[in-house]
Amino acid sequence: MLYPLTPRERKRFWSFGAMVVLLLALWLLLSPKGVLRYYALRQELGKVQGEAAELDRRNKELVREIVRLKTDPGHLEEVARHDYGLIKKNEMVFEFPQRPKKH
Repeated sequence: MLYPLTPRERKRFWSFGAMVVLLLALWLLLSPKGVLRYYALRQELGKVQGEAAELDRRNKELVREIVRLKTDPGHLEEVARHDYGLIKKNEMVFEFPQRPKKH
């Protein structure tokens, strides 16, 4: 049989209930699997996905460059001359000192 609570018991009941709710809220926010951790992981996921997209773009660019080097002799020659300083037989390279720029 239920009986009415005294004002003191009612105050204790509500205080205890409020403390339980507060502890649960803190646990949800601060626990290792809580809301704050969830948002931090979501932010990190977005950053990692952006990096993955950039790496994918760069990988496709490198694949195109490899195909071009294998199939385009003119491009291969251009890269060899520019990046590696190679020359053909009977060619001479003249290097002239650069003049300082006038402002």
